[in-house]
Amino acid sequence: MVPGCRTLNSALSAEGSRPNIVVIYADDMGWGDVGYHGFKDIATPNIDALAEGGVEFGQGYVSSSICMPSRVGVLTGVYQQRLGMDTNCGKGGIPTSQPMIFEMLRKEGYQTASIGKWGVAGEGEEFRPNRRGVDFFYGSLWGSHDYYKSSTDPEDLRKWDSPIMRNTAIEPDIQDSGGYLTEMLTKETVSFIERADDDKPFFVYLAHYAVHAPWQVPQVYMDRVQNLDSHDDERKLFAGMTLAMDDGVGAVVDALKRKGVEEDTLVVFMSDNGTPNIQGRKPPLYKDRGETTMSSPGPFKGFKGDVYEGGTRVPFIAYWPGVLPAGKKYEHPVVNLDVAPTVMSLAGVSRPYEGLDFDGVDLLPYLTGRKSADEKPHDVLYWRRQENYAIRKGDWKLCFNPISGSQSSRTIQLFNIADDPGEWKDLVDVEPERAQQLQDLFDAWDSRLIPSQSGLATLNRNSGYAEGNRINVAEFNARSLLSNGGFEDQDSAKGNASEPLPDLWRLWYFPEGPAVIAGLTDRKKRSGERSLFLKCRKGDPYYGFVQRVPVEEGKTYRLSAYLINGSGEEALTGKSHGSLSLQWRGRRGPEISRVESGSWGVGLSDSEWQRFAVEGKAPPGARYCSCAITLFSSGSKGKGIFYIDDCEFELS
Repeated sequence: MVPGCRTLNSALSAEGSRPNIVVIYADDMGWGDVGYHGFKDIATPNIDALAEGGVEFGQGYVSSSICMPSRVGVLTGVYQQRLGMDTNCGKGGIPTSQPMIFEMLRKEGYQTASIGKWGVAGEGEEFRPNRRGVDFFYGSLWGSHDYYKSSTDPEDLRKWDSPIMRNTAIEPDIQDSGGYLTEMLTKETVSFIERADDDKPFFVYLAHYAVHAPWQVPQVYMDRVQNLDSHDDERKLFAGMTLAMDDGVGAVVDALKRKGVEEDTLVVFMSDNGTPNIQGRKPPLYKDRGETTMSSPGPFKGFKGDVYEGGTRVPFIAYWPGVLPAGKKYEHPVVNLDVAPTVMSLAGVSRPYEGLDFDGVDLLPYLTGRKSADEKPHDVLYWRRQENYAIRKGDWKLCFNPISGSQSSRTIQLFNIADDPGEWKDLVDVEPERAQQLQDLFDAWDSRLIPSQSGLATLNRNSGYAEGNRINVAEFNARSLLSNGGFEDQDSAKGNASEPLPDLWRLWYFPEGPAVIAGLTDRKKRSGERSLFLKCRKGDPYYGFVQRVPVEEGKTYRLSAYLINGSGEEALTGKSHGSLSLQWRGRRGPEISRVESGSWGVGLSDSEWQRFAVEGKAPPGARYCSCAITLFSSGSKGKGIFYIDDCEFELS
């Protein structure tokens, strides 16, 4: 037993009833956005008080670094990928066969409320809050929201000014009342606590829109943060928004005290994901490590959307006066998936009454001393968001972040989080056997996941793992910069490509118009089993394939490819012509410059593969090169098909 604390059993039996639960879920709040983590340019006195009076998790994670999947995880206790909800989308919803925390608690006699951002998809009525165990709902059904205005049009459900609902009815416009949404959510939460039946426990899920964009806050909060020593005025704007939410946290705790139930209530506070790299009003809007002006990932690498620590490690607190030790810092990794099983254990429930079992664990035995200090809630944690993935086992973390903005990596990386929490030193070449073991362990889990409800295919899922297929980490990392094959995606190509496209190639066309026919084929091939093909149709004036690869300024690179014309009626006609190009780009923003190869057209051979190449030096500021294979139909008679094989991008 922890000195000075009631035992958990005594807390549960003291009043002959079960404890109340309040879960507060912030939006886009990074590790560096709370005072209790040691940051002086932010004001969070009430959140800090929860940490001081409860348990702060030094390695608190979310199971996804973006909004909707993270919320699915916290509200079910199940890895959201197992439910087909791995990314933000408007399709599908949490299957009705998988109970949400509201449904499980109401079944055990709890009064339930969901206030704020619902945000777990679901186009059908069966996915709405009041159909999923919520007694009282106040908020919007979809994503982020304007803080000063809303609509009363039921067709505006996915806009930033979407309707605010009270259960199933649309509320009057926010602008009519002159309200501020963060304060309105606080008011509704306090009201629910005050009117809750004293004879039944209650559960409140307060899902704030703060501190997600848009960047809006009343002047009264800005006045209160002017003395903060901030490196940028935008940080003060962000601090004002954070303070408004923090005031709400204090108001909720005060409501528990007035009702006399503070010591009979577990309060959990955490964020849905880490710091976004798109922030602020001043260009550049896309921020790099060390450049943030609003939300901060603290010492960590990465941002919202990727699987580095900056995207997945978040503020996370559990507060229960007299039961959980005050001021404790718990250092073993925990995750938002643990919230549901922890809460349900207080209702005497160890697993959902149907559907998948919890992936999270009940944390209370670890926090109250019933488990030894050496016992860990998790041996392994997994992350998967489209092509980004990671696995952490013990102190070792393997990750692949190909779609992470300026932090993107084309190689699988390995970090020791105990020695290097900032993920500065990649050890994949130092510990190759460990890296391979972690990759295999991840693939064993990942290969069993169901397809995404979004309809997006996961390009690099090793679906053949059970049949013996292995991703060799060393070979993968040693592959050429430009890929001409590999992982295949049925849906990656804009323009409705009729066949899968390889690895990181993307199909594009301009302007928007008829569908482009492109993909993989075995009709003509030079070295492998298939080649790329692109069919030019009348009315499709400008399109092609593009693949982005990292470069170093000042170095010279060469893009080359072998091409062959279609035969007979498929051959290019009219003024159809194409070229290879190197399009130099900075971290974000417009193209810096480009260089193009000589073009090909109707004279392209249909019997012999011809090599085309373009070479250029990466200019100052270049971080990436968009390697493009482009085709112009140039007129109403331009049409036909050509094939591409053995593309290479290399240092010259």
